[in-house]
Amino acid sequence: MAVMSLSRKNLRKIWMFEFIGEGGIDTGEEVIFIPDNGLWQYRQVNQMSMDINLASELAHPENHLEYFRNCGTTLGLGSL
Repeated sequence: MAVMSLSRKNLRKIWMFEFIGEGGIDTGEEVIFIPDNGLWQYRQVNQMSMDINLASELAHPENHLEYFRNCGTTLGLGSL
């Protein structure tokens, strides 16, 4: 959640991440949408789309809304 503490100016900068011990480039966005994490669920009509899991608070009782906010910020930065 450290991303949320950055200023607007810093959020608008180009970010580059380097992970120790990882050789390749990996966006990691698909990890955000794994239904087992409890935040998202597959749509009943179309299994290629996802909806917010209405029970996400059960999986992350203390901070599920912060996870959604962080996901939105991260994905928004990736689309710049």
